[in-house]
Amino acid sequence: MSVADQFLKLYDIVCTLRAPDGCPWDQKQTARSLSSHLLEEVYETIEAVEARSSQDVQEELGDVYLLVTMLGVIYEEEDAFTVADALTVICEKLIRRHPHVFGNSTVTTADEVVDQWNEIKVEMEGRRPKDLLLDSVSNALPSLERAEKLQKKAAKVGFDWPSLAGVIAKLREEIGEVESEISRPHPNSDAVEEEIGDLLFSAVNVARFVGLDPSIVLHRANQKFSRRFGAIETELKARGVSLENATLDQMEEIWDTLR
Repeated sequence: MSVADQFLKLYDIVCTLRAPDGCPWDQKQTARSLSSHLLEEVYETIEAVEARSSQDVQEELGDVYLLVTMLGVIYEEEDAFTVADALTVICEKLIRRHPHVFGNSTVTTADEVVDQWNEIKVEMEGRRPKDLLLDSVSNALPSLERAEKLQKKAAKVGFDWPSLAGVIAKLREEIGEVESEISRPHPNSDAVEEEIGDLLFSAVNVARFVGLDPSIVLHRANQKFSRRFGAIETELKARGVSLENATLDQMEEIWDTLR
């Protein structure tokens, strides 16, 4: 079957699931309830991409297509717009913003494409340019992703460290400031919060500076911690010891054997 046939089949399945005689779970979903599921599936897709597992990517992409289609069907039901409307808008936008492919414009680098894209948004689509450079970075982004984008925007106009040594030195400085605030006789919670925020922002800067996506870096760290802690729990069970009754020394001894 063609791509168009398969997409239509998915659309029809979603409409059937949402119908009065369809699935109770699918029927009760709303745009808001699906948002968290969509975010989760996107991260699972990223995880599959990073694991270089094409079979897993195929499955996770299918889940993303499902949720995106269901969102579109929900808005159709509310007479807000149709799935076809959303597809029409994105097709028109892609053609309009790629005149070097579909028109007569000439660009040679990825940076020129981005600049042209932004010019089209303002000059052809009438979008008012942001008053300040960083206003273009959405507040709706998760904090980790927004920190990276803010840094990238500033770096693009030259506000960046000249070398990795400066980034690392700043990270050490922020660690010292956190320690200083916490060690006060009566720590000020607002000051501690601010310094920890600066520390996290600096850690994001290190990842960005060496070309790594901080959200993926943290995701992998989470996975590693979860895997190792699970191994601790499994080993303790094999020894007949519950997590609640295990000592820190026992857990650290197992942790140190893990790689």
